[in-house]
Amino acid sequence: MISSVNNVYLNGVRIAALNEAGALAYYLTDQVDSVSTVLDDEGNTLSLMQYLPYGETFVQRGDLNFSPKFNSQELDRESGFYFFNARFYDPGIARFTSADTIIDGEFDTQGWNRFSYVKGNPIGAKDPTGHLGESQFVDKAAKVPLNKILEEATKKTSEKAAENSGKIFSKVAGKTTGALGFLVPSEVDAPTKKPSTDNRKDPKLPIYHRLESPTQTAKTAKMQEQSGEIWGKEASGSNIKSVQAYTGPLPKGKRGVEFITAAKETPGSAPGQAKWLEGSPGVRPANNPDYVKINVRITKNTQTEK
Repeated sequence: MISSVNNVYLNGVRIAALNEAGALAYYLTDQVDSVSTVLDDEGNTLSLMQYLPYGETFVQRGDLNFSPKFNSQELDRESGFYFFNARFYDPGIARFTSADTIIDGEFDTQGWNRFSYVKGNPIGAKDPTGHLGESQFVDKAAKVPLNKILEEATKKTSEKAAENSGKIFSKVAGKTTGALGFLVPSEVDAPTKKPSTDNRKDPKLPIYHRLESPTQTAKTAKMQEQSGEIWGKEASGSNIKSVQAYTGPLPKGKRGVEFITAAKETPGSAPGQAKWLEGSPGVRPANNPDYVKINVRITKNTQTEK
């Protein structure tokens, strides 16, 4: 067991612990920052953990005395609840034990239940503050290489801790192509600012846009920016619900929204157009049964400009 004296955080997530003797533990996490593997500084596995979607422990092996677990939050062993900074969460019933003081999305009925966890999407979202769920695609589209993360973590570690550990991250950096190469991801999420009216684009994803229209109003654009979703219904002459847009950046001087999405467009669209049909990967039912939706990141919104 490592009694943590110095904890190392990156983007609000605890990624390593260092005790007084200089022993290290590195936390490897999944897509929602749940700790799945704990390694020492030689690459040996100290602990393995797996969780059911809403946080109940499914598998646990090795030393279980490490603090961060589901969503990198700490488990209160007496109650069995996780402490999510603002309130406690009961994984057995997938609900917080007290009501949220913040409504998570005034335009999204899923956010009106102030006891629910990440609007019922524990696979693709987390709630680090106990107040607002964060989608792992919408809110964290930017990526940075592992060596950048190691550099940042090193800066956050005290000089004394670095001396005691032989420069805490030098060993990990040297193992990414060796013993740890198959365990340490090549990319992890980096912080991004809340989308503004003109964000940088992710070069890995294609760019699309929608022009202002009776169905793409300024109010609709604001909702899309806040929710990270674009909805669509049956097009004229079709009985299949779909989300539609134009390919490429928003034309200069035009009012509308520009966005990126990880959802793959359905083949067969007319040149310059894109569509995502109901039943395709990444296309999900909306709260209104007449609509389907895709997750997006709004990179430009000129409908808010006067």
